[in-house]
Amino acid sequence: MSRDLARQVLETEANAIRNLLENLPEEFERAVELFREALTIVHEIGERQSEGVWLGNLGSAYRDLGKVDQAV
Repeated sequence: MSRDLARQVLETEANAIRNLLENLPEEFERAVELFREALTIVHEIGERQSEGVWLGNLGSAYRDLGKVDQAV
């Protein structure tokens, strides 16, 4: 998979996850799992910019779960 295509797929998934969380806040634990999976993928393909975005998403999810110590 090309980097551009991978980035596009991950951005689409990120938008879907954000929409889900806005409507179902109880799904934050599942979001953390998905954010970690996405982070692994972008790290493996060397997408540093996307990696930063996913780290931010992961930190926000931890914050919303009240797990601020894990958000750092």
